[in-house]
Amino acid sequence: MTARRGAFVVLAFALVWLWVGTSTLAMPWRAVIGGVGVAALAATAWRVLRRPVALGNTRRFVRGRFWIAVAFEVIAGSAAGSLLGNAGLIGYLWPTIGIIVALHFIGLWWATGDRSYLTLMATMLAVNVIALFFPAGGAAMLAICGLGSATCLAVAVSRRA
Repeated sequence: MTARRGAFVVLAFALVWLWVGTSTLAMPWRAVIGGVGVAALAATAWRVLRRPVALGNTRRFVRGRFWIAVAFEVIAGSAAGSLLGNAGLIGYLWPTIGIIVALHFIGLWWATGDRSYLTLMATMLAVNVIALFFPAGGAAMLAICGLGSATCLAVAVSRRA
């Protein structure tokens, strides 16, 4: 995967997390925060497009390690959804997914040798663990895990663009 394509994948997931974070906000906050977030992500995407040099350490990218990280992320996410649903704890799903996504960045560090993935992992992990302390499935939990995760991902891309 090229660094540019990877940046756009991260920005696409940041958009998903932005949607999660704004989904429970009341209007006009949903529109304002969502609009500012989309504008910031679009500006970051524009910077990535205009960048002449590739992001990250693309020479050392080990595709097999990347796919192992992605496979564990998908399996863990599926298992979490099933286990939380069966236990009646589905309200904890989004922060749990955020924690799993954060941990998968260890695999991206392993695949690239780029330590910035460890920083991203630590910040996204912290945001989602904090979100777990709020009422399950509530507006505060979703706003924290969604907006916090979107911010972590967007900042990680923008620092390199």
